[in-house]
Amino acid sequence: MKLNGIEILALLLLLSSCAGIGRSWTAGCNEKFGADWVIAQFDMNGKPFNCWTLHGDSVTNENASDGIVWKDRDTGHMVHLAGWYNRVMVSGGAFEEAANEIGIDLALCKGGHYPALVGDGLQRPTSWTGSRP
Repeated sequence: MKLNGIEILALLLLLSSCAGIGRSWTAGCNEKFGADWVIAQFDMNGKPFNCWTLHGDSVTNENASDGIVWKDRDTGHMVHLAGWYNRVMVSGGAFEEAANEIGIDLALCKGGHYPALVGDGLQRPTSWTGSRP
């Protein structure tokens, strides 16, 4: 069986779109039903200063923005995050592996804040004013 140019083009388009369909499906399911996430926010020097582990939460892109938004299950607050951040949707409960994908030590990711290495020990960044550990 010999394929003509149109058939080859159609086959290539079909095969190349499968990855896109998978991403779209996953993103749509996350928006409707939630997922597990590791999210980190970085300062202008590329150092993480905020970090969240989310369980079963819907994280969506904000309209007309580069930001994301989710509702904090513990506080009920809507969290809007913009700027330099990375996020990983966790697969199979592998939070540590997901955190490693974005350069985060999961053991230091507590209550939305990530300690920064200052001087000779771990301390909160100077801009941090919260009370959650």
